[in-house]
Amino acid sequence: MGLINSILTWVMKQRIHQMELFMKYPQEVQEDLFKKLIQTARNTEFGKQYDFQSIQTYDQFRSRVPIHPYEKIFPYIERLMRGEQNVLWPTEVRWFAKSSGTNNARSTGRLPLQGWKRSDLDFCQ
Repeated sequence: MGLINSILTWVMKQRIHQMELFMKYPQEVQEDLFKKLIQTARNTEFGKQYDFQSIQTYDQFRSRVPIHPYEKIFPYIERLMRGEQNVLWPTEVRWFAKSSGTNNARSTGRLPLQGWKRSDLDFCQ
């Protein structure tokens, strides 16, 4: 039991330290996360379309990538539903959530759940 407590204590100390950094340097944490996300998606079709490889700042992203209503994203989602991968994000898409929102094209939408496992979805319900 002492070993388990030691491990849990160590894990919690690491997590608390991480949260303290988030609170102390929120701007830097957000910028780091933004850069990681852009770099992760740079070789997807969407990332290539908007040249994520050369994006370094949020302002560059904002000026280059327009806001997309669901109708503009849906063709990508349709391709994902047919099994095509690496379209919007580089991880495999196995599940789609049914949106309760409405849009011009249909009464409900489908949202890709990338990187999720069935057990993750069971936890959400």
